[in-house]
Amino acid sequence: MINTFPELILSKVCEYYNVDKKKVKSLSRRADLVKARQVYSFICSSITELTRERVGEIINRDHSSISHAISKINQLTDVYPGFKTEIKHITDLIESCSCTIEVKDVNLLLQAEMNSKFLESWAI
Repeated sequence: MINTFPELILSKVCEYYNVDKKKVKSLSRRADLVKARQVYSFICSSITELTRERVGEIINRDHSSISHAISKINQLTDVYPGFKTEIKHITDLIESCSCTIEVKDVNLLLQAEMNSKFLESWAI
């Protein structure tokens, strides 16, 4: 179950690269896991207000690893336009999910408010 926005980001990055979330959080240095980890670090740092320390805690890394990942992704997006498009695509996927979550929450709040007003109208 996804219970936080950083976890949603991690899930979408892992889904995009077809890697296991537990393995991304592991100490493995396998290239596909490192790439997913670095992309997660970059996106999470870009679209949340989390500190690099907190981003690192989520994937079992320290803040210097997160700084390195951000720098590495910035370099790659400068050199490879296709990679920049890839990052944009993943970010769009994440933002579309967060929007859906917010809309569902608003609908639930509206429904609860309507139910509350209905019950109040029947109060004696």
